[in-house]
Parts: sequence; C-alpha cells; structure tokens
Amino acid sequence: MDASSLRLRRFFITAAAMLTVASRVIAAPCVGDCGGQPGVSIDEVQHTINIFLGNADLADCPNADRDHNQHVSIDEVQASILSFLADPDSCPTVVPEVEDPTLTPTSLPSATATPSETPTETGVPTETSVPTDTSVPTVTRTPTPTATPTVAAVCGNGFLESGETCTSCAADCVIHACTATTPLRTFGVNFAAPAQQSVSGLTLLIGYRSSIVSLPGTGSATSVAARVKNKPANAIFSAFDLDYALRTVLSRSSPFTPGRLFTIDFDSCSGATAPTAADFGCTIQGCANSFGDVDDCTCTVTAP
Repeated sequence: MDASSLRLRRFFITAAAMLTVASRVIAAPCVGDCGGQPGVSIDEVQHTINIFLGNADLADCPNADRDHNQHVSIDEVQASILSFLADPDSCPTVVPEVEDPTLTPTSLPSATATPSETPTETGVPTETSVPTDTSVPTVTRTPTPTATPTVAAVCGNGFLESGETCTSCAADCVIHACTATTPLRTFGVNFAAPAQQSVSGLTLLIGYRSSIVSLPGTGSATSVAARVKNKPANAIFSAFDLDYALRTVLSRSSPFTPGRLFTIDFDSCSGATAPTAADFGCTIQGCANSFGDVDDCTCTVTAP
C-alpha cells in the first residue's frame, strides 16, 4: 500500500472514530468534582459552598452546578457533600451533556493534516528536560515521617480510631447486634487545628462500639442527623451512619472555633455496660479552608 493510500485509510478510520465519539454521552462526574479526579474532596465541598455563598466563581468548578443553570443552589451543596461521603461510583452526578454532532464536520479536515503534524513531533526531544524533575522527591518526602508517630490505634478493640481503616483493621468495622434502649448516652466531639490555621470544612469519622451503643436508622436517614446536637451556627451539616461509625461533614464560610464541635445522643444497647469515652475513636478524614487542605487537624470524643 503506497503512502497516499495509507493516509486516506487513516483519514477514514479517524473520521469514523470521531463520529462514534460524537454520538456518545459524556461520562457524568460527581457533583462538586472540581479537579476531574474520581470522587470529591473536602476542599472541593468547601469550594462548592463558597460558590453558593457568592465567595467564589462558578467558572472555577463547573461541576458544582448539577443542572447547568449557571448558579449553585443549596441542594447542589448537599449533593457535593453526599458526593464526598459516597463512593465515586454511587455519588450524585452532574446532568450528562451530549457532544454536538454538528461540530464533527469542521474537525474532520484536521485529519488530513496528520502528515504535516508528524514534523512537529521533532519537538518531542524537548522532553529531555524531564530529568530536572529528579529534584522533586528530595523536597516533598521529608514531612511524611512526622505523621507516623501520632498513630496509636489498637486494632481489634471494637471501634475505629485515627490511623485505622476497615482495610487495615476489618475487626473494628464489625456491626454487632444491639437492641436499642434508654437511657440516651451523650458524648461530645472536639477538634483542634494547628496554630495560625483557620478551618471551615471538616469531615470526621466517629467510631463506636456497636455492641454498646447505636444510632436509629442507617446511612443518611434523618433520624441519624437528628441525634447530632449543638452544631456550630450557620454550618452546612451532613451525617452518614455506617452502623459501626458515624461520618459527619460540616462546612461554612467562616472558620470553626477549635474545641467542642457538637454532641451525639446514642441509644444504649440492652444488657450492655455503660459506655465511656474510651469506647469511641475519632478520625479526621478532611480538614480544609477556602485555600485547600489543612494538615495535622485532630479530633477526640469526650464525655459531655
């Protein structure tokens, strides 16, 4: 096959591929996904809230606008929170858009330019500058060892603590049978941030012994959120009960004051001993402000 025939064949293959792509629906991202990566981070939730409050531009995060009506509503803020809480495969998604097939004819002639594009590939050797990246590892690796000594979790003690996950310690994610009864058991949840760091977005995972206490309902049921009391004023709040741990998300435009964040009213389990603060763990899963993540935030569970 001569060169002209090969170019013609390549042109038709490219044209067919472009027509196929044009007819597909673009994969729908999670509501609030600003960066295009799977899932939504806590700082992206905060960014969605800032757009809602008028403190940020929608152009910085188009996926905060689920229905493409050029503004962010409170339900879209909540959808971004649920996107953070949920799996990337089960999050609330942006309404899909379909590529306009009328755009494809104008782009088809560009396929004929492929022979002329090959000389531009001679510019590829500029990638020889990549070795300059070898300096990057020496800068970014040093902070990580400082975080490891703070992990003092005990796997197998019946509840998730900071430093544990269900992957690293499945035994602490077991849901035990519990017949809910009175009295209610109230505990406080507190947080601390590094000095001089403001925090306006928080996600906490409160692990609890499910054989001693429980919460009514599961997942994002309203009965779960109703048990969280004394929350910060003007904060957008969401709760999700895993039946062995409670994940909470709080966000607002102004910083939270370190200290007591809220209290939780747990049901007692029939026949179980009275719980103490030692039956709970607290993990910071997200700590952020409008500028991005804040490192080294901590949280604790204490008696009220």
